Amino acid sequence: MLLDTMLQAGLKPMLPAGTVTFPKAKTAIDLVWGNDYVEQRIIKCRIAHSCDHGSDHYPLETILNLQPCPYGPETRQPYNYNKTDWKAFQQKLEDYLPDLSLYMEPSAETVDRLASDITEAIKRATVETTV
Repeated sequence: MLLDTMLQAGLKPMLPAGTVTFPKAKTAIDLVWGNDYVEQRIIKCRIAHSCDHGSDHYPLETILNLQPCPYGPETRQPYNYNKTDWKAFQQKLEDYLPDLSLYMEPSAETVDRLASDITEAIKRATVETTV
């Protein structure tokens, strides 16, 4: 049941194969599980001999790099602007840019909304015309 659950969750052992965590039986009964995302961020996953306090199991040390990856699976690759259809971009941007007459009342909220709407128009035109 445990193995089925791990497979369904896309998890696999992170400790190096053959690591013994229970020396009396020469087995690895202490496990560290992770997915592909975690595996790509492992700095260390090993026995921490310096932290041993006399237990019959070895302590484990797992250190992950949790800094955001600029081009990881959760983020989009950068646009290749050399492949942008600039005529289509210009037309779409003109279509998507907000009507400035709707932002004539001077206030911080109006300026913020205008900046947000312009940014969204640029993003939308870019997504639709750039590889």
